[in-house]
Amino acid sequence: MRNMLLYTLFILLPALGVAQSKYITQFYNQYKSYEDVTNINLKGFVLRLAGNFVDDENARKVIRKVSHLRLLMVEDTELVTAEDYTFLIKGLKSDSFEELMQIRDKGNHIDFYLREDGDRITDVIMLLRGEDEFLMLSLEGAFRFSDLNDLHIDIDGGEYFSKLPDKKTKV
Repeated sequence: MRNMLLYTLFILLPALGVAQSKYITQFYNQYKSYEDVTNINLKGFVLRLAGNFVDDENARKVIRKVSHLRLLMVEDTELVTAEDYTFLIKGLKSDSFEELMQIRDKGNHIDFYLREDGDRITDVIMLLRGEDEFLMLSLEGAFRFSDLNDLHIDIDGGEYFSKLPDKKTKV
């Protein structure tokens, strides 16, 4: 499972840019070294190279917009405390992230957060809290809303990118 996940991420995802949230960095660094944790941190060249192996033209275009990818997969859900999760969410909100969508599906809680700079999305965070795992996916780059639907990531929760809106509606 882990080898397939690593291979898929290497092949499917390339580059996102801009300064990473200090809260994401802190959370990632806090958990990345635990035994039951898979962590992937990809930047620049590796991501651009992976874009060359994608057959779908729309997905290839999106992958080339990714400058930094971080994945933290925690198999022991008790490892990530409610306090740490709450601190992360509060930190994201204080760091100009806004909640885009919440999905509750078959015992999974999926939250999408994004940060924008003008008319482009610079950071996308997906948090999945399930019965038997926790997953944090952090993407940096320069995206449009329509790009998010073209992200095809073969990880738990990756299918929820297709449920994101094509454009942001003003309320």
